[in-house]
Amino acid sequence: MVWGDEGVYAVVRSPDPLAKFGEPEAGKWGYPDAEMNWTWPGHEGKPVTVTAFTRADTVRLRVNDRDYGVKSVGRDTKFMAVWEGVSYEPGVLTVTAYKGPIEASQWTLRTAGPAKTLRLVADRTKLAADGQDLAFVTVEVVDEASMRHPSAAVPVRLEVLGPGTLIGFGSGNPKSAESFQQPVRSTFEGRALAVVRTTSKPGTVRIRASAEGLAPAELTLETKVDSTKR
Repeated sequence: MVWGDEGVYAVVRSPDPLAKFGEPEAGKWGYPDAEMNWTWPGHEGKPVTVTAFTRADTVRLRVNDRDYGVKSVGRDTKFMAVWEGVSYEPGVLTVTAYKGPIEASQWTLRTAGPAKTLRLVADRTKLAADGQDLAFVTVEVVDEASMRHPSAAVPVRLEVLGPGTLIGFGSGNPKSAESFQQPVRSTFEGRALAVVRTTSKPGTVRIRASAEGLAPAELTLETKVDSTKR
């Protein structure tokens, strides 16, 4: 927002931060455990803190049909509006930013349904068969509407078949002691990241992901020899 973003965004402070990270350390560089997340199973009816960021003049918070009111924002508020004591209820959280009386932008967070399947998304699917090219493949746990489940912590097994090698498999969990070099990794906030390297042989690389209780996912990458480097 300081550098001119004209949108509006909202984050929710975890209702149980100690369960994920333990006791936070005090310090001027610290920041609350806040996520773009409105899926907090087991915390229905409990109060949470919602923060909206915008350069607009005012911003309104709604949760389903409940209106939590309008707050003014600006440089004096560090472009933030904070609502404390918001009762968590599954559904849709919406923040709407206004310039004067005119709606400028809107942001929503939705509650994910039960985890149903895995999804694989590669940063690119066309690679060079040179033994050095890399694909970064995001593994996600999603519900039946293809929405990522932000609370899913699921052990996922990867198989890489064809002219490719799994050289790293990790997540954003700062407390995990799992090996980056093993084909099994637990998702963190519904995600993990695999790094696949090509070999010197061209062909199709098939990546398969599986987890207990979830539908599996498969992705293909194509590797080709660059004739200009021969």
